Amino acid sequence: MKTIRTGMMTIAALAVLGTSVVSATSEPVKGFSLNVNGQAIAEAAILDKGQQTVLVPLRPVAESLGFKVSWNNQLQAAEVQKGAISSYAKAGEDRYPYAKMYKTLGAEPRMINGSTYVPVAFVDEILQAEVNVSDDAVTVVDEDVAPIRTGTITKINKSDKGQYSVMLGGFQTGILLHLTEDTKITDSEGKALKPEDLKLGMQVDGTIENVMTASLPPQTSAISIVVKDSLKSQEVLGTAGKVTSISSDKEGIYNMLVEGSAITPNSQEKVMLTINKKTVIVSAKDNRVLVPEELTADSKVFAFYSPTMTHSLPPIAVAEKIVVDVPDQEIVDEDVAPVRTGTITSITKSDKGQYSVMLGGYETGIMLHLNEETKITDAQGKALKPEDLKLGMEVEGTSQKFMTMSLPPQSGAISIVVKDSLKAEEVLGTAGKVASISSDKEGTYKMLVEGQAITTKSQEKIMLTISEKTVIVSAKDNKVLKPEELKEDSKVFAFYSPMMTRSLPAIAAAEKIVVE
Repeated sequence: MKTIRTGMMTIAALAVLGTSVVSATSEPVKGFSLNVNGQAIAEAAILDKGQQTVLVPLRPVAESLGFKVSWNNQLQAAEVQKGAISSYAKAGEDRYPYAKMYKTLGAEPRMINGSTYVPVAFVDEILQAEVNVSDDAVTVVDEDVAPIRTGTITKINKSDKGQYSVMLGGFQTGILLHLTEDTKITDSEGKALKPEDLKLGMQVDGTIENVMTASLPPQTSAISIVVKDSLKSQEVLGTAGKVTSISSDKEGIYNMLVEGSAITPNSQEKVMLTINKKTVIVSAKDNRVLVPEELTADSKVFAFYSPTMTHSLPPIAVAEKIVVDVPDQEIVDEDVAPVRTGTITSITKSDKGQYSVMLGGYETGIMLHLNEETKITDAQGKALKPEDLKLGMEVEGTSQKFMTMSLPPQSGAISIVVKDSLKAEEVLGTAGKVASISSDKEGTYKMLVEGQAITTKSQEKIMLTISEKTVIVSAKDNKVLKPEELKEDSKVFAFYSPMMTRSLPAIAAAEKIVVE
C-alpha cells in the first residue's frame, strides 16, 4: 500500500478554514482544490465532517489515473478497472473489493449532486496512488508515471531562445526544472499561467519526467507546474548566500545580514534583512516551516524581499521569505558516495569508447557509467582498465549520489573494486528465463535458459549444467542461493565459458547464475 504522504490533517484544523461547497446533506463544508498527476481537476474535493475525512470525485480522479470508470446499475455502484485492479464504490457502504477480498477504509462513499465521491483512502489503498492533503488542496499522483516535487522557486532562468528553467529548493537537495511548450502551468484553482508569471519565492508543485540528470542539482523537464502560494510583492528580489550575522531586539525583531550572489539584476549581493512575524522561513530540504531562532551565522539561504529598501550600505529591506539550504557537512554525512555491490551482468562500450556496466538485474540493479576519472582496482588495490572488467565479476561500485529515475537507475561511477572473478578467460552470458530445470539422482541440475545473448558469441538458447562449483546469487541482495531455489520462469543472467557442445541447444557448464 502506498502512503498518504502528509497524512490527514486533524478534523479541527480543516474545519476552521473557509471555502464552502454543498454536501449530500446540504451542510456547508470546506472545499479543496484537486490536482491529479499535475493536472487541475474542475471538481473540488470536500471535507466530510461526519466521517472526518476528505472526499474526492471518483470519476475524474480515477480516469486521470488511467482507470476505466463505469456505472453498475444492478449494484448501484461506480466500478473502476485498470490492469489487475478492479473494484467499486457504493454510496453508504464501507466495503470495497480488492485483490479478491473486501476492504474497509473507515469511511463510506457519498453521492453528491449525482456524482460518486470516495474517501481519499480509496485513492491511496484501492487505486494505489499517493495522496497529499494540505490545508487547501488535495494532490494525487501515480509516482511511477509522474513524480511530484514541491518546493520554493529560488531561481528563474530564460535562455537566448526564450526557454525558461526554474530551480526548486537549494543547490544541494533541490531540482532544476526545464519548461517546454508542453509544460502546463496553472494556479491552485486551475487558471492557466504563462512562464513569465512565475516569480521568485512562489511555492509550487512540479510534476516531472521520470528521468533526471545525475548533476547537482539534478535536472529534468517539467510536465506541469501548479502555483500554490506567492509572495505579496509584484517584483521579488533575492540574494543567495550565507548569513554573516543575525541578532534580535527586545521586541523579538531579527536583523540578518546576508552576503552572496544577486539572484536578479536589481537584487543585492549584500543586504540587511528585517525578519518579522510575516516573514516565511522554510527548509529547502523538506519545506518544513522554521522559526527565526533556527537561523544561525553561516546558514546558507535564499532570501527574498521587495525593491523597497533603504539607500544605506548595506541597504535594509524586509524579508518576505527565507529558504534555508542544507549545510555542506550534512550532504557529506549522507552517503555522498554510496557503494553498490553486485555482479556485472552487462558491459557496453559506446562509439566514443565510454564503458558502462550494469550491476545486478534490470529491476533492482544499477547502470554505472565510467569516465576518465573512474578508479578501477582489484581487491588488492592493483589498477585495472575498463577493458579488464568481465561479465560475472563481483564488484563494489562507488557511484555519484544522484542518479536517473530510469529502470535500472543510472549514475556515474567514482570507483569500481573487483572482489571476485570467474575462472574463464572469456565469459559468455544469456539473459532470459528458465524454460525448464531438472536434476538427476546424483544431484546434478540441468537448466534450459532462453532469452538474449549478452555478447556476440553467446547463445540465445542454452542448456546449462549446474554443479557444486556453480555460483548462484540473488540480483537483489547478493544472497547465495541453492539450485533447488531455481524455478521455471525464473529470470536469470547465466554465465558460462565458450566451451560447449555443438548440439541444439548447445550445452555448457554454468559458472555463475544471477537470479533477478
